[in-house]
Amino acid sequence: MNQYFRSGLRKLRLIHLFIVVVIGLIFWAAIISILVLNYKKTFKTAFSDSGFVAGFFWIAYGIVFISARLGLGSSWRSMSSSRRDAKIRREMDKIRNKNLLSDDDKISLKIMQQNLDRNLARDEVIEQERRNQLIYFILIGLGLIQIIIAVILAYI
Repeated sequence: MNQYFRSGLRKLRLIHLFIVVVIGLIFWAAIISILVLNYKKTFKTAFSDSGFVAGFFWIAYGIVFISARLGLGSSWRSMSSSRRDAKIRREMDKIRNKNLLSDDDKISLKIMQQNLDRNLARDEVIEQERRNQLIYFILIGLGLIQIIIAVILAYI
């Protein structure tokens, strides 16, 4: 559990979370100012209406990214990586099918095998990174809290 929080709250992920929260707050402030200045609404209704927008933004952002990390659109990435690996394997088979292998052929086979191994290792790391979605759950939680506050402001 401790490792899950550590990997979920790394520096780059925290920066990502901070930027998304700031964008939501900018939406919130912009909509408040538009509603108060242009439509002459009270601050209570402006806070409520803009709170819905910010909350829905954070929830939608979290859900879209969780969906993408769980596999929505992953077929494009897997097709691309499969195509890349198949191309390397075809070139390796072409070289292996030669009767006499020169030193250059042996070196190029070794380099291609290293590239193939590196690609497979990179794909495995990407697959492991997908599992940690802590910041997206935090964003969904912030969105739900924001919507609850907006509902409370709307009906009080």
